[in-house]
Amino acid sequence: MNEIGQSQVDVQGTEPSYSSEPPRKISRLLLLWPLAGIVGLLYGMIRYQPVDDKLIYWIGAAPCMIIFMFVNVAWRSAQRGKGTPSFLPRTLWLASVCLAVPIVLLVNGALDYSPVEKHRQIITRTIFEHGRRDSTFYYVECSSWRGRSYEKLKVSPREYLESRPGDSFIVETHKGALGIPLLVSAHRTD
Repeated sequence: MNEIGQSQVDVQGTEPSYSSEPPRKISRLLLLWPLAGIVGLLYGMIRYQPVDDKLIYWIGAAPCMIIFMFVNVAWRSAQRGKGTPSFLPRTLWLASVCLAVPIVLLVNGALDYSPVEKHRQIITRTIFEHGRRDSTFYYVECSSWRGRSYEKLKVSPREYLESRPGDSFIVETHKGALGIPLLVSAHRTD
């Protein structure tokens, strides 16, 4: 009886060192989803110019880059045979999350049929920024129509050169179907 009890403890008390499921493979194509998210985000930013463009870059592009690196690490560990079965669904969901911000941005612009709203603002200052590889950005900072302390709007080089602090400035916007305001135009009053 003692031998039977000992064998039951061994069977129940030890766990096998191998998994019953083989490690799942992660497709290299899964890396295209974060890249598609970044391309969709850039297309949405160019097609439907949101007023808060830098905020949307941070909300959309930064997570896509982080998820791209995360999926790359998961793919590399799966290639070495260290992939775990529970890791794949999370990787798949994270990769598909990269498409959420571009889809929201595109739906916001495509379904927006609100009338153009004109906001007459006063320019507080002009801003000239240098980017990488000799790129330049021109901004006009003006009083806010949304209850903020100021609005920073990207303008053309011509608008930047003709604008002075204290000038009257007209900003035309759409409300956006999902509440993300879209910039139609920003120009000085003549």
